[in-house]
Amino acid sequence: MRGDTVHCLILNRNYPPGAGITGTSANELAEYLTMQGVKVEIITTHGQYAGAGSRKAVFGQVHYVPAFYNGKNKLMRLCANLIEGFLMARKARELLQAPWICMTDPPLLNFWVGRLASKLNIPWAYWSMDLFPQAFYAAKLVQPKNFIYQFLLKSIKRHQPNLLIALGSKQAEFIQQSYDWSIACLILPCGVLKKNRAEAKPAWAQQNGKILLGYAGNLGQAHEPEFILELIRQMDASRFHFILSTYGAKAQALLNLAKKMQGVEILETIPQNQLQFIDVHLATLSPSWDHVCVPSKAVSSICQEAALLYCGTNTNDNWHLLGDAGWHIDPTANLSSQVNQFYAQLNPARLAQKKSNAAVIAIDLQETQQKGFAAILQFIQGNQKH
Repeated sequence: MRGDTVHCLILNRNYPPGAGITGTSANELAEYLTMQGVKVEIITTHGQYAGAGSRKAVFGQVHYVPAFYNGKNKLMRLCANLIEGFLMARKARELLQAPWICMTDPPLLNFWVGRLASKLNIPWAYWSMDLFPQAFYAAKLVQPKNFIYQFLLKSIKRHQPNLLIALGSKQAEFIQQSYDWSIACLILPCGVLKKNRAEAKPAWAQQNGKILLGYAGNLGQAHEPEFILELIRQMDASRFHFILSTYGAKAQALLNLAKKMQGVEILETIPQNQLQFIDVHLATLSPSWDHVCVPSKAVSSICQEAALLYCGTNTNDNWHLLGDAGWHIDPTANLSSQVNQFYAQLNPARLAQKKSNAAVIAIDLQETQQKGFAAILQFIQGNQKH
């Protein structure tokens, strides 16, 4: 340890001022740790991520390694990400021997970090934003018996971290069981935001008493665009207005259809401080992606005291944490009848109750985040290298 200074190192592909909720989350942790006197160093890339960039101040001393590819070709992206992850781990070795906090972007960053940390006897924490290599199987890119897939699983299992930082209790259970780990774990939901102060409504939110529905964010392999499309198809434009701001692998097809439908307004981006004006936020997760990722947009919407319409199983963390503030759609059942039932139930009184429940959950989420940050600080303080 350098003098009496407490150090830590955070690794993630994205970091402010660039876009990406994982980078924003890393910066929030860095802010907290910096305020507690910790010297935080960040290893990241100049990689690009779709969506709005962060407006917050950047905390920590940031170190960059090259980003090799930001396109959509899956094979090229995977190869580039593997190289980036290797370079990030190598950079970590060069900087300092202090606790490492390894996030999961680029994919398999934890594979490189785990092997190196084990070799160097460096304590490290695994912050499981998304699970790799499980995401490759969920996306149907590999079969579970694929020898490379099995090699990665066994290597990650063998090089276990000293601390698991999971997005929810259900994901934590899944990770511990998948790798046969029995390690310290804390819960730190992704997407926890402070309630924005009321400001002048943007033009899109001035709808003369209509209920505003909205989907804002990534629409990738893990999501269900059919659910969103069915909601728009059945929407009564005299009572509801739909805001759509999306990007990702499945976004363009939805945008092409939605722009022709009545009552839909498409925005390039929605600033974080305007999310509060959407009454009901949509979030989706395909069943094969349960616990592999936990959509942050659901958490963020609840933090703005909005209601949630969630299309996914009822056994994952989004519904486990947030269900009292929303309505549930089962992606394996008939979407048309479920959406019809949702609209039959949605009225100002029911909406007000869901929003009231969201306000209570938002307080719990803020408290969980602060407890998580404090536990990470304790981990860092207890694992300084002398």
